[in-house]
Amino acid sequence: MTNQPADLDQLAKEFAAARAELAELRKRMLPVQAKLADLKPQVTTAIVDDIKAGRRTQTEISKLTGYTPERIRQLCRSAGLEPAPSETLDRPESS
Repeated sequence: MTNQPADLDQLAKEFAAARAELAELRKRMLPVQAKLADLKPQVTTAIVDDIKAGRRTQTEISKLTGYTPERIRQLCRSAGLEPAPSETLDRPESS
């Protein structure tokens, strides 16, 4: 059994295409990162406002935003809001 050498011409083309694709992704990534940076404080304010007003639980906000309940607690605490006693155990009930 003989091993065929890798086709350097084909590999070089694929490598160049992948590098070009990466360069394009990097160009698109910068504005998306800026948008996330702009939205993050607004999302944090809305989370704290919803918790203060009792509109949503930490679990609901977690499902909506993708933040963990612990991260939501951290955001609330950093805004000077401690979770209500019922919120400290805001986990799905086991059957």
